[in-house]
Amino acid sequence: MKKSILFMAILFCSVSVFAQDFSAAVRNAVSKIIPKDADLVQVEFPVESETNSASEFTSFLKDVIEVALSDCGKEIFDLKADQQSELFLAQLSDSGVYDMSASDWAKRQFPDGVLYSSFIEKDNKVSVYFSYKQFAGNTKKTYVEFSTKNLPGLNYKPANYELAKSINEDFVRNIPKPDYLITAAMLDNEDNLVNMLYPNDIVKFMISVEKDSYIAILCIDANGDKNWLPVENNFIRAGEVRTFPDLKDTVFKVVDGVYGAEQILIYASTSEKGLPEQTSTGKYARNDIQKITRGITAVKQSSAENYETSVFKITYTVME
Repeated sequence: MKKSILFMAILFCSVSVFAQDFSAAVRNAVSKIIPKDADLVQVEFPVESETNSASEFTSFLKDVIEVALSDCGKEIFDLKADQQSELFLAQLSDSGVYDMSASDWAKRQFPDGVLYSSFIEKDNKVSVYFSYKQFAGNTKKTYVEFSTKNLPGLNYKPANYELAKSINEDFVRNIPKPDYLITAAMLDNEDNLVNMLYPNDIVKFMISVEKDSYIAILCIDANGDKNWLPVENNFIRAGEVRTFPDLKDTVFKVVDGVYGAEQILIYASTSEKGLPEQTSTGKYARNDIQKITRGITAVKQSSAENYETSVFKITYTVME
């Protein structure tokens, strides 16, 4: 018994030392790309590169990053719903600029820059890529690489990795360049920005558009089932920030028993004719995104009415 306890103690200490080495590597990486005079930093959720989604490693990495920033004397900026709403308006007022680093308002109200991170696990190694974007527009990048054997036993990919990867590839490959800006965010019931959820969590979506638009919201769950979310009033005026669901006594609730990466596709068009027909349900199949979007294009080309369309994707992960 004593030998077993001793072995477990040595193993625990070994993992702890390796985790400390990883933390030190992350600290060195972020200190390399974040200027010394940048006191306030916004941290985006780390995502798995191939699926653009979260996993167990996301939470671990986010904690390591926050400790690293604290060790470097940086304060972490916590973006709340009311600030997100103002940020949307700042984005939309900048002639369709997608990056808030170009917003004069953001420069006055927000931190010096944003730290993005993504990771990919392959051949028992995890590579973590960091990108720090200053509001002045400059971007610095670096990365660290570690053996997964030297890190806690965590999942690096969502439970439905293959499906999530396929959907992400379809979106990148098939979605045309938006005609105008649509921006959106997912919030929990305490108005925190989230990309990791658990069964029975309640969520809502903040949506804003650059031009007067009609919208439709498609959900693809972790099993690949497609569902159009109910919307009572799908018209949004330019520069208006709307919250959905907008139906009385209705909430968007995460179902139990379905785990992995899920997608929300928000379609916007300056005419209702530019929206997909909300009849596409059932299971997701490869290139489904292309088929739905192609339907928009076909109507657009055959119509005498001149209108524009855009699509915005939100990816989140339902954890067990």
